[in-house]
Amino acid sequence: MLNSTPESGRHLQPAERAWAAESVQNRLRLLRRFRHRLTTERDGILLLLHELRPRSSRGELLSSELVPLLDACRFLEQQASKILAPTKLTKSGQPAWLWGVESIIYREAIGRILILAPSNYPLFLPLVQALQAWAAGNSVWLKSAPGSYPLHERLQELFESVGGSKELFHLLGEDNTRYQSSLSQVHKVVLVGSADTGRTVLAQAGAALVPSIAELSGWDSVFIHPQANMKRAARAVAFGISLNNGQTCVAPRRIFIRGHLDSFEAHFQQAIEQRPSAPLDPDQARIVDSLEALGASVIAARKGHGPALISRVPADCKLLTEEAFGPLCVLHQVESDEEALALAEKCPYALGTSLFGPHQWSLRMAHLIPAQMVSIGDVIVPSADPRVPFGGSGRSGYGRMRGADGLLQMSQTRTVSLRKGGSMDHLSAPGPLDDLILEKFLLMTHSERLSSKVKAFGAMIGAIARERIRKRRSREGL
Repeated sequence: MLNSTPESGRHLQPAERAWAAESVQNRLRLLRRFRHRLTTERDGILLLLHELRPRSSRGELLSSELVPLLDACRFLEQQASKILAPTKLTKSGQPAWLWGVESIIYREAIGRILILAPSNYPLFLPLVQALQAWAAGNSVWLKSAPGSYPLHERLQELFESVGGSKELFHLLGEDNTRYQSSLSQVHKVVLVGSADTGRTVLAQAGAALVPSIAELSGWDSVFIHPQANMKRAARAVAFGISLNNGQTCVAPRRIFIRGHLDSFEAHFQQAIEQRPSAPLDPDQARIVDSLEALGASVIAARKGHGPALISRVPADCKLLTEEAFGPLCVLHQVESDEEALALAEKCPYALGTSLFGPHQWSLRMAHLIPAQMVSIGDVIVPSADPRVPFGGSGRSGYGRMRGADGLLQMSQTRTVSLRKGGSMDHLSAPGPLDDLILEKFLLMTHSERLSSKVKAFGAMIGAIARERIRKRRSREGL
């Protein structure tokens, strides 16, 4: 297994090499014990989480952090062995000149995975990446977001208590200079953060020639058809913009509605009054005031508080293209799907979208909207399914996290090819017919016309026959 690179500082320690050499099944046994310990110690974990997310209830912390993390772990326990299993290539698609060669593609550890944890979901987002890294045989270096180091230190203790080690779960603390200096010692970077943070980190990783996966800002769209259930759509938007006080990358932010605007606003007002509110910070309050002065309608449980829907914004509203991370969303009324799609395409973020309307309309729109994750009839929750890949494009990042795709990105391929027979003519000195045979073989294999294939075959056979006759006469001295 490849467990080191030639660059200085990237050689692995014995414990890391031993972990990479373990069978997938043995690695998953440790993850299963870790999952059980997290379940047992949930009260202490939730207390630490509540210090970081004081506005979230115990139920919200359970549903948005701990439960999806444990489900992601169980998914790996059930599926990782199959996903990471060696693949023996069949004869299908094998070039004729490689007959006699068998190839097997193995999935192996990359080495050290540096995870830069975000502040909005300090348990679920970094730890699900750690679980996938461990399942693939890597060690984890974790840089904590401000304030979250005590939580990660506790997780490290629990990991060690079930048989893990500090070499496999190495904490870098909260200081940015620590992770910057560690880039010369790691083999891959996983980042969840804003687009601005992504520019900085990815530039540093690129300079160190370290590959990266980045899930960056989301400024997600919502499309509401005139035949949609307005009450359900309004409740979904209210839930999405309220979850974690709006600090969710796949929260609904840009809402495009066709018809029934008054009905949607009324249902949203009812829904948001049932949600916890908090004062808007000064920047958010200025945004709300400026849009209200331009004629927008602000719908919130209390004035000056979020979550807030800024309705009836004009088509040139900056919040239809630029993010303002927090408990805010904007609504613009459109006349057609084409208008909504054109406005949506102006936004550089492409993470997720939600659709509310007839089934066939939703399926058609799902493939037209610039977004990588589409929820029909819901917001946010379906993206937490441990089976589905998570990630964006454009300014929302690249690469995939979670699901089979995310696990595979925590591994690298090693191909082993075995020659068991077939021609070894490539080892012989070049012969007088090599150029002709190769060209005619190319035509036989790739020509569009059957007549060209037959002609090339005849020319190749004729040339081989003439060469054999020449060699025989040469041996006989003729």
